[in-house]
Amino acid sequence: MPTRVLLCDTADGLAQLQYSLLKSGAGLEMEVVTDGFRAVEVAARTQPSIVVAEIGLEGLAGSDLIRAAGRREGLTEFDWRLPDYPLERGPESEWGSEPGLAEALEAFATREGCRFIRIRLPDPHAFARLAFRAIGRQWEAAGRAPAGVLVEMFTQFDATAARRAGLLPLWLVFNTADALAFLRAMRPEFPAGRPVFFSPLATFSRTPDLAPWPEWEAALAGLDWRNVGARASHYPADARALVHWAAPLRRWADAHAVPAPPRLVVDELVRLAGF
Repeated sequence: MPTRVLLCDTADGLAQLQYSLLKSGAGLEMEVVTDGFRAVEVAARTQPSIVVAEIGLEGLAGSDLIRAAGRREGLTEFDWRLPDYPLERGPESEWGSEPGLAEALEAFATREGCRFIRIRLPDPHAFARLAFRAIGRQWEAAGRAPAGVLVEMFTQFDATAARRAGLLPLWLVFNTADALAFLRAMRPEFPAGRPVFFSPLATFSRTPDLAPWPEWEAALAGLDWRNVGARASHYPADARALVHWAAPLRRWADAHAVPAPPRLVVDELVRLAGF
């Protein structure tokens, strides 16, 4: 039984794809479209086993695609914004904490006889800088140099591998221009002559502030850096990296495992935070 395949690309792209697939001799039943909206409709009707699509093709992303899918399914409400709920200014829900949390924790600590210290910093990268320096101080106290740096991004991080191999973790908020600027600012603090593992994030979207791949390369130029995230050829849309990005990092960490450094005392962390 032939495998049902849906191809969605430009006319030139489709011609190359069809030629390659036909030449392979595989048993395929192909549907071809050149429009993103049409691709969604055909996929819903034919239920193909494989979909090959050019993600940059018009109609394959954004609100229009969501609306088209909603209309096809007979939905009456499928927009991003509800008309009766206007946008409001407020604290960023993803970073920081809800108002009152610190006070509640302080009350809990006092009640349980614990010391309470509040470290308040202006943005997520300030905490990333603190973590980088704190772990660097741990290795300094152990009398050993860190083995290198792991540049992590958003949800793409591996604290276990970093700890096992003695890497300094530098966490970036996203694959955006502000994260790129932070990486450039922190580069002078990287240990000299040590490898840098870089885990660029696969987001499958090209936001206005997305940092282009060549700019990441320029920021890391001159370092012994290894890509353990989205591939340059696919960035920022790399499904394989999204699932398996940590595998090569973990293999390296297992082969270069080192004893853990001593814990950092609280007062030293507070001092590093500038309090």
